[in-house]
Amino acid sequence: MSDDAYDVFPYGTRPFPEAHPDRMYVAARAFGRDPVPPERARILDLGCGEGGHLAPLAVRFPDAVCVGLDRSHVAIEGAKAFSERIGAKVTWLEVDLLEAMAHLKAPGMPEQYDYILAHGVFSWVPDPVRDAMLGIIAEMLAPQGVAYLSYNCRPGWHLRGMVAEIMRHHVRGFDDPAKKVSQARAILQFLSTVVPGHDPYGAVLRREAKLVARQPDFWVFHDLLAEENRPFLLSEFVTNAATHGLAYLGDADLASMMADRMPPEVRETLEPLMADVVQAEQYQDFLICRNFRRSLLVRPEPPLTDGVSVTTLHTMCIRGRLALDPSSTPEQDVFKTRTDDTLEVKHPLVRAALRELTRLDGVAVPFTDFLDGLCARVPGGVPPEDRQMLARNLTLCWVRGGLDFHVRPLGDPRGPSERPVADPLVRAMAPGAEAVTSLFHEDFRLDGLDRDVLPLLDGTRSVAELLDEIVPAGNPIRDRVAEVLPERFHRYWAAGLLTA
Repeated sequence: MSDDAYDVFPYGTRPFPEAHPDRMYVAARAFGRDPVPPERARILDLGCGEGGHLAPLAVRFPDAVCVGLDRSHVAIEGAKAFSERIGAKVTWLEVDLLEAMAHLKAPGMPEQYDYILAHGVFSWVPDPVRDAMLGIIAEMLAPQGVAYLSYNCRPGWHLRGMVAEIMRHHVRGFDDPAKKVSQARAILQFLSTVVPGHDPYGAVLRREAKLVARQPDFWVFHDLLAEENRPFLLSEFVTNAATHGLAYLGDADLASMMADRMPPEVRETLEPLMADVVQAEQYQDFLICRNFRRSLLVRPEPPLTDGVSVTTLHTMCIRGRLALDPSSTPEQDVFKTRTDDTLEVKHPLVRAALRELTRLDGVAVPFTDFLDGLCARVPGGVPPEDRQMLARNLTLCWVRGGLDFHVRPLGDPRGPSERPVADPLVRAMAPGAEAVTSLFHEDFRLDGLDRDVLPLLDGTRSVAELLDEIVPAGNPIRDRVAEVLPERFHRYWAAGLLTA
């Protein structure tokens, strides 16, 4: 058993959609690689915590081989209990990264891995452990494999790091982790209220105070109060990876790499400085003051294609990430994207497409099927040039954060059925849980009614039959529950919890 901060104050367990092999597969395909589909892959999670990310993957990909590694005894015991509860088949290893290679090479273990994940580890460990992580990836990554590492990055971390330094100084005299967290929150809240808001320093304090107020205690303790917390320039990270024989593929948020996100005049000025993909992204980091990165690494051979293949992306499935803004008019629709970007659209065909995407927030459908279905509904048909125009506009919508690409169809575009069916993992997780993991590997927070309803959504019960099971006749809240159930079903569908 390790004497570890994560044993004393466990990190909460949850999924990280940006670290899903689905995203890694899409990015690798877009750059010309031929990765193994996630559903039959070998997946290694370095620093797996209590299994909230890896165990749901193992349930949804029963033919995959999943291995999770963490030095924390509490985390590994929690992961074992969680995977047993939801029926996940995972090999859990309680071992330090410095000693991990011998365990990973033990008889019966996979020789290589198609996807290697390390979320929230790289910045928070000493240099020898960072080198060990990159060494594991260099040794164990399959020829067409993809590795994901997240880390704090500069220049943005200079601002958050300043706040973290204030917090660490303030709590230096406290031993109790809970007291450290409460006092760290207190000093930040105090400073954010007394430093004038018109002052740049005060603006930073207010922004960080709002962020910290939304975060759980374990995040404050491990992400801000940790003594070991090193941010990197992207170029430094890539150089470090190259010394281990690894090449930079791109960001897990593939759309964030696209130069079209920059205003044209900014792009024109920076273009001479952006000699390759790393420099292009480095200057984007400077432009937006990025503080956190999710980088993908591969083997240097075979060579990557020069830029993202949009044609390849159009063979994938799409999920809408849009909301129609109230400022829309009869002449123009205004949409907000998941990145808080604004899209103003006047073309009737593009408006119809984006309105349909707002409906498909909890569903992924094949890109070509979406185009075919939309064009088929236009009286008289759509000329080829208009179809091509629509495809280009949907690609721009992706660049601006209005849709995501996925490997396979997810959910049912028709909406919840009369006898709704929740995903089996959702049904298994729901009893007694604070949250379940959606089809898109996102957290969905539960209340008491959700915990009662979701386990029963197996397609065998109508609304009336569900009502009889959860609220007996004569119960004074029965009418109210009957009222809200249809809305709940739609909310479950929109969140990606239902398959029918």
